[in-house]
Amino acid sequence: MTFGQSVLVVEDDDELRGLLVRGLREEGFAPEAVASGKELLDRVETAQPDVLVIDIGLPDADGRDLSQALRARGVQTPVLFLTARDAVVDRIAGFDAGGDDYLTKPFAFGELVARLQALLRRGGGDQAVEAAGLRLDPVSHSVSDGETTLPLTPTEFRLLARLLARPSEAVRRRDLV
Repeated sequence: MTFGQSVLVVEDDDELRGLLVRGLREEGFAPEAVASGKELLDRVETAQPDVLVIDIGLPDADGRDLSQALRARGVQTPVLFLTARDAVVDRIAGFDAGGDDYLTKPFAFGELVARLQALLRRGGGDQAVEAAGLRLDPVSHSVSDGETTLPLTPTEFRLLARLLARPSEAVRRRDLV
């Protein structure tokens, strides 16, 4: 059981890839990252992410071609393109290639998070984690005991999610930090 929604990021820029992984983790997601189209195609079916963030301008592949290849394989995971290509024709081509959303660089990190949460809401299915009498909702970042629902900060969400993922085990401090 994961404590947050899994995001597979495909970004060839090492610095941006690292920033995305750290930021998404802080927001309560369970991010994983690869640097190339080949790595994406090798990893996507075993990782089974809840959402994909794909750069269009990868050195070994066009992100739109990757999206089409995934759709041809039957992969229905939501795709958000993250790219510097901001022309209307590029955005349309992204949607035509099977993309579900399109965000241009530079971008506000909060907008990326909001778009990912919207894709996850539309993705259907109940992704909430239930344990110890609590229900943790990774889309709204809230916790409920059946009567009361409380919104959580990203840090509160991350900590509670890690605890609920292992409800009958002692969790070490180093596993929470």
